[in-house]
Amino acid sequence: MSERFGFNGRVLWVDLENKSTHIETPDDSFYRQYAGGGLMGAHFLLRDTPPGIDAFDPRNLLIFLSSIIAGIRAPGLARFSVIAKSPLSGGIAEGRSEGPWGIALKESEFDAIVVRGKAAAPVYLLVDAGGIRLLPAGDLWGLDTGKTTDALMERHGNDCHIATIGLAGERLVRFASIVADRSHQAARGGLGAVMGSKNLKAVVLARQESVSVADPAGLRALADAYAAGIEGNVLTRLQKTPPGATFGAPFDISDAIQNPSITTPGYVSIENFRTSRADHLKTLSADLYLPKMVRSEGGCPGCPNDCVKSFAAKHSRDPRATGLQQETAAALGPNLGVSEPDLIIEGNTLCHLHGLDPVSAGMTISFAMESGEFGIRFGDADKILPLIEDIAHRRGVGDRLAEGVKRISAPGQPFAMHVKGIEMPTCEPRFQAGIALGYAVSPTGPRYDFGEHDWDFDTVTGWKHSLDHARAIGITERIPMEEFSERKVKQLVALSTLWSACDTLNFCIFASPPTRVFSVEQVARLVAVITGWPAAPADLVGWGKQRLDLMRAYNYREGLTAADDWLPERFFRDPIDTGRFKGRTIDATRFRESLRQYYVAMGWSEEGNPQATTALLQDRGCRCSGGL
Repeated sequence: MSERFGFNGRVLWVDLENKSTHIETPDDSFYRQYAGGGLMGAHFLLRDTPPGIDAFDPRNLLIFLSSIIAGIRAPGLARFSVIAKSPLSGGIAEGRSEGPWGIALKESEFDAIVVRGKAAAPVYLLVDAGGIRLLPAGDLWGLDTGKTTDALMERHGNDCHIATIGLAGERLVRFASIVADRSHQAARGGLGAVMGSKNLKAVVLARQESVSVADPAGLRALADAYAAGIEGNVLTRLQKTPPGATFGAPFDISDAIQNPSITTPGYVSIENFRTSRADHLKTLSADLYLPKMVRSEGGCPGCPNDCVKSFAAKHSRDPRATGLQQETAAALGPNLGVSEPDLIIEGNTLCHLHGLDPVSAGMTISFAMESGEFGIRFGDADKILPLIEDIAHRRGVGDRLAEGVKRISAPGQPFAMHVKGIEMPTCEPRFQAGIALGYAVSPTGPRYDFGEHDWDFDTVTGWKHSLDHARAIGITERIPMEEFSERKVKQLVALSTLWSACDTLNFCIFASPPTRVFSVEQVARLVAVITGWPAAPADLVGWGKQRLDLMRAYNYREGLTAADDWLPERFFRDPIDTGRFKGRTIDATRFRESLRQYYVAMGWSEEGNPQATTALLQDRGCRCSGGL
């Protein structure tokens, strides 16, 4: 067999029940077809799990994934993903995270780690120079992610990298997350709860075997070009410049027409999407956060972006667990009707320590506030941190809230803000047709990063450079962000397929085309210089499309259909109450027609059934109707 570049050709399978491991060694054709990330993860779920099992069934797989290029120390590649059946949606869950753990996964000599079964007692998985071991974790059970990381680093050295769950995962909070290296969450969909259901406390990687690339000089040239392009790209520059894209930082207005920011009325959820008034948006202003920043660089080895900054409250419980994302700041701030930066920052820290998806936590609490049934109202700042603790501990009303919005709300409740049982992101869909459709059709539940946002290509607010790289995927015109039309559907298909390719490759969307530094051709070139394979933009599109197809096929197998591709009734019923789009709702008839157009554009039936995809999977020997 010829030498491999960029990936290891090895998948580690761990059976917790039998305390056994084995290594699968797929051939190159497997990697060319399934590449990595959610595409490879969906393949394993379809091939190796029976249909209809509960997410907490030991037969559910918990899959940690790299890709054919991820884990290399270069721009955008310090990333990994986690796949399992979701305890929130019953469909496929995917968490993606940046940071050093993604590098450590590739350097562990495995491209994926697949965990099945349930251990009889708590354990952690160690992969180091001594081999692969399952070790007792009874003394770690009950510790937060920071203390767990401290204990494991003391045992295995400061160079090891640790992905762990906190109390939320142990106690099966349905929106629990997995936290890597203290501040990097694989959130969305309840993956931490799946890990907890297996009695798996942590995965510790302490083997550092570098992976060769086919063309080191070519990779250096791409990395140099990327670094040189940061200053000229307004979005990437905004991410890199402290305090980063998390907040409403000022930028040169010549770089955009009037592009919205997080402090623009209507950009993010205010009080569970019941208003767009800007009363609390001032709390997201950049000047309030700069004095609280404790780290501005070094989070992702090999990448000069340094997107995720760290912020610590004055009396932080752990100032090391403080990486803060944009949607977290919105979910724990304006969405809850509060305006204290320290509260947002410490709420984020608690979510890291307990292993809670901060977006689902924020949206669940905002539902509780609006319902009036849980003893908390919008603006009750003094109750928010204790309630986060109660959810993680499943204590008092926190036990009910730990089930997530869908399970604690009445059917059809208009302010139950979830899709497929997964809580809404905080970006407003009523004036962005692509985001609205993306929230509905995303196989992993609503995500702010399903595709590039509509305002980037809007006729009024679009960035001046936004069409430069987009032409490579067939986007040649600006479209009003609120327009529901066939051309908007085609735009969404192109944008979401491209980002689906990035997710397959575990290539960070904050370094990706069409609006950041790299072009589509440069990402294809990145694949070529790392793997040595000829690669073109068409290959990226193929991977992105197949990922969406297989995820849709898995969801259909598990009972999710087009009937689940819908938004909360608030967006159809309640108009935006301020700003440029005051009075706007989503027209349900036009939305339904756009869904039909999307299904057809994706090659599915008009009812959204990926029947052709399922037939293709069966032809490849994928056990879509069976399993183990």
